[in-house]
Amino acid sequence: MPEYKSISGQVFEFEVVKVNDRGQEVKREKGQAQYFTEELGNGVTIELVYIPGGSWRMGTEDEEIERLCQEYDEEYFRSERPQHQVSLPRFFLGRYPITQEQWRVVAGWERVERELEPDPSDYQLISRLLYLATGKYTLGITVK
Repeated sequence: MPEYKSISGQVFEFEVVKVNDRGQEVKREKGQAQYFTEELGNGVTIELVYIPGGSWRMGTEDEEIERLCQEYDEEYFRSERPQHQVSLPRFFLGRYPITQEQWRVVAGWERVERELEPDPSDYQLISRLLYLATGKYTLGITVK
């Protein structure tokens, strides 16, 4: 398993809200996550959150699938089988959506598997729409 840089000392707090099938809150918990700031180049940084690895059962039990198919008269639920074990190694995930500035820096790195377009069409379209709406080009916006 690869060695990750030390991320001790940088922690942020968050809340996890659990809702029922009607969207009503049933539980609220506080959590903490470790993160670090990575220099991408040209003074551009990204915050990466540590996600611990783990295993869980994915999919729905056969009895529950049958109940859902009958209750909602929908065959879609059958695609949730077979229930199986899934494991993921630990990894890092961006704390915030990628900005255009971050994307451009990474797109300029040496190619790994494919070329990355420094100005994807989505960014160009959004920049043009912002210009039409405001009369200004806005750089570094976040695209979700």
